[in-house]
This record gives sequence, C-alpha cells and structure tokens, in this order.
Amino acid sequence: MTSEFKFNNTYGETRSFIVDPDKTGYLTKQGGFPANWKRRLFVLKDNNLFYFKNEQADTPLGCIPLEHCFVQDAEIADNKHPNCFLVFHPNQFRYLLSADTEHEMRAWMKVIQTAKISHLREVMEDLDFTKRQVEDEKEKAEEGKRWAELAKVNAEKELRIEREKRRQLESSLQEAQDQLNAEREKRLTLEYDYERLKARADALEAELKRGGVDTRAHTRASVSSDASPPPPPAPAHDTAPAPAPAPAAS
Repeated sequence: MTSEFKFNNTYGETRSFIVDPDKTGYLTKQGGFPANWKRRLFVLKDNNLFYFKNEQADTPLGCIPLEHCFVQDAEIADNKHPNCFLVFHPNQFRYLLSADTEHEMRAWMKVIQTAKISHLREVMEDLDFTKRQVEDEKEKAEEGKRWAELAKVNAEKELRIEREKRRQLESSLQEAQDQLNAEREKRLTLEYDYERLKARADALEAELKRGGVDTRAHTRASVSSDASPPPPPAPAHDTAPAPAPAPAAS
C-alpha cells in the first residue's frame, strides 16, 4: 500500500474553481520519506479532499478521492501530533492527518464520512436513473418491435393479396390465350376446308370443260335436277265424244 494517492491535475483544478466547498481548514499531514509532518490547507468538495500549501496557493498539491475510502481514529506514539485520524483505501493508499483539537478532528471525520455517504447516494441515484432510462429504452424497443411485427404481418397480408391478384390475372391471361389459340385453330380449320372445297370445285370445273359441257348449263341442270318434279297429269274421264255438227242446209 502506497503512502499517498498519486494526484494528476489533468483538468487543471484550482482553488478558485472549487465553489461552495463542504469544509475548509488546516490539518497537519504526515507524508514524505522519511515521514515528516506538514501543515496544509484542506478543502473538501463533494467526494474529493484537496490540500494546498496555504491559503495563498491556488493549485492543489494533491487530492484524496474519498470513494470507497474509510476513516477512523489513529493512535500514534508521537505526542506532538494528537487528535490523529486515518483516511485510507485498502491496498491502495493511506493518509494520516492531525487536527488542532479533538472537536475539529471529529468534525472532519464526520464531514468526510457524510461526503462519502452522499456520494454513494448520488451514485445510487445515478444508477437508478440509468436503470430507469435503460428500462424506458427497453420498453420503447419492445414497442418498436411490436409495431415492426404488426407492420410485418400487414405487409405479408398485402403481399398475399397481391399474389392472389397476380394469380387471378395470370389465370385470366391464360384463359384469354387459350381462347385466342382456339379461335386461331378454328380459323386454320376453316381456311383448310375452304382451300379443300376450292380445289374440288376447280377440279370439277376443269373436268367439265374437258368433257365439252358448259359449266353454266351443267350448273343449271344440276339445279333443275335438284328441283321438285312436276305434278302428274290429271286422269282422263269416261265421257262420250261430242256429236259432230249437222251439215248445213243448202
């Protein structure tokens, strides 16, 4: 365990920036090697105990972080420095301090312990606040997840509807294509029949011409033969012939 905490004034802490300190006063601090005692001005602010060379100094000589620290009475054999108490962090550092009076020693010990408790309370409050924020973010994430799932369900539903519409449209197009193919097949059949009949007619006409038959007459004959036969003649009646007229007188 080192004797003191190695203070690195990275942020340029000065006494003028320490506003409304929790406690300010002189304490005698044991330090150095070999151990010696020096009177320093201590300033407590929040969870940090700064110490300066004197009231005129603006830059701290060091700082004792009170987080996780302990404070307790200390008895030493040196009668020149009564009213001692110890501020230490297990396995890290220790500070032996001496107050002018026992009352001042108790006051310092109490305010340091209070600062430590207040800091722990602030830490707990920060943790609770962070926890609430995390829970709020988690709830928002869950809400967003629910909305996303609902949107997904709606999108899938719309997709199914669009697929059904597409299927129906494709079915209608297929039916129309089938009808068109059927019409084309009928047309081809009619064209084939027409060509076949036309070829037969041409062949018949050529044959008739070779036989010296007028096509038009043959056509009329065909038409006449196809007509209904005339009605039969009326039957003769058994009547006596009319008498010849008498010769005229001379």
